[in-house]
Parts: sequence; structure tokens; C-alpha cells
Amino acid sequence: MSKVSQAQQTKKESEFRKYYVILRDIIKVYYKPDLDLDDPMEYNVPRMVERAMAKTGGYSYIDGVHCDFLDGSDGKTATITRNPKKKTHPNFHTLTISNTISQGGTVKGDLRVVVYNDVTEQLEYFFIPKSDILALSTFPKKQPPQIHATYNSKTGLTPKLEKYRMPDFVSLCKQPSTCMEIEVTLDPCLLMMSSTMENANVCVN
Repeated sequence: MSKVSQAQQTKKESEFRKYYVILRDIIKVYYKPDLDLDDPMEYNVPRMVERAMAKTGGYSYIDGVHCDFLDGSDGKTATITRNPKKKTHPNFHTLTISNTISQGGTVKGDLRVVVYNDVTEQLEYFFIPKSDILALSTFPKKQPPQIHATYNSKTGLTPKLEKYRMPDFVSLCKQPSTCMEIEVTLDPCLLMMSSTMENANVCVN
């Protein structure tokens, strides 16, 4: 097997484990109790996490651009890699939170992040306020802005993000938004659906 094929297979296996743990520990508990876990890859897990966040946190899910919720925050998932960053540093593992800032350079709201730790095969939770996102983000060429951090498997800590750590999913969801003055750009499909529903209601009434 080539290095490229091996890397692709490793990524696929990691994603399978990630989706399974999220479905088991979040979606079945807080959103869809009767969910079948036989094939985690058949589900849109990031979207389901956002729905579970809205339901648990008590705010509306709007699926805006860089703003999933009406309170101004955005839901994300990320992964701590199983393989170390370097062979010379076997305890250091990469965590990347992608697409943290809009293409126009706007930071629109807080980040509610569910992180799958592929070393421990457990979930971790971070609430990153809007005011800190720009300073934490990097701007790689040909890629959207990202937050890069390093997890230390020996200490169990991610130093760059420890101040933002939340104890559990419910705490992450219920953490109050730090900024309600937001710019929301709704998905055109949602606007069309809303318009269609309003027209249908008029006809019924």
C-alpha cells in the first residue's frame, strides 16, 4: 500500500471512530435516542451535532454562514490525531479547528467545539469566545483560517485551549453567548423553504 493510500485509510478509520463516539455519546443521548449505530458513516454527523447543541442549549438552529445558532455562536467538530506530530515527540498530537473565520475576514460569533480525541477515543469540549478567535487562528495559504493546537498525551492537556475547556456537552451547549450583535447570512435554501411554508400557511388559512 502506498503512503498516500495508507494515509487515506488511516483518515477514514479515524473518521469512523469519531462519528461512532459522537453518535453514541451525544446524538443518542441528547437528540435521537433510537439511532442505529451500525454504520456511523451514513449520517451527517456535524449537522446532527449542531441540532443536538441547539436542542440542549435552548437556542434556535438557523444554519447561517459561520453562525449556526440564533444566539450568534457556531458549532464545530474537530479531531486530535492518533499519530504524533513527530516521531521525536511521541506525546504531541495535532488538533485543528478549521474554517474559524469567514472568507471576508469576519469573526461572527463564539465557537462551540466538540473535539474527538483519537488517542483516548473520548470527546472533549471547548467554548471559544468571539473575542479570542482571531488571535488564536492561523492563515495557511489556499486554506481557510484555522486554529492549530497541540495535545500532550502524557499530561492529557491542550495548553493553547485549556482556558476554554468545558466539562461536558451540556455545559458547552448552555454556555451563554458573549456577543448577540451578529451578522447572520442565511442559506438561500432556508429562505426559499421559509417562503414556501408561509405561502402554504396562507393557502390553508
